[in-house]
Amino acid sequence: SGVWIKAELDLPITAEDAHVGNGVFSTDSTRFYFSKCPDFGSCSIYVTKNEGGTWSEPIAMPEPVNIANATNTQPAFAKIGEDEYLIFASNRSTGKGGMDLWFVPLKNGEPTSRLRNMGNTINTKGDEITPYFDKSDNTTYFSSNRHPGFGGFDVFKSQGVLGSYNITENLGTEI
Repeated sequence: SGVWIKAELDLPITAEDAHVGNGVFSTDSTRFYFSKCPDFGSCSIYVTKNEGGTWSEPIAMPEPVNIANATNTQPAFAKIGEDEYLIFASNRSTGKGGMDLWFVPLKNGEPTSRLRNMGNTINTKGDEITPYFDKSDNTTYFSSNRHPGFGGFDVFKSQGVLGSYNITENLGTEI
């Protein structure tokens, strides 16, 4: 509604044996996706659901989101029309190299089996991380250490539908 309010959220996401972060709500705020990392380079994506005003115990997302021998982290949420998608970073062996951005359609909050790499316009042999999807103009924002930039992780954007993007644009030194 365009109005910010402060709300107490009793999300059950803390963990003494892991680092927890990179959280994102579904558009209707009934689900919260986040990363849980027992050690550096070993992360999984979890979800907790608001059921009748109470958040459920978090559960690890099933395949194809979380797979063995890969880091799966930094979830972002996209809603295009009536369709929902989870976008995330992963270093799975079937990628372009390093960390790539991937997306999977969600049905009733659960991943389908149709996981897709975001493609060559976004992913490189380097690392692409920290995705964010802006539904107002179908733009994906992310960081990369391989696209032409100023060194390290620059911020980029690419407009288009998931899996089919226009050229990638560096947002420049101001960002």
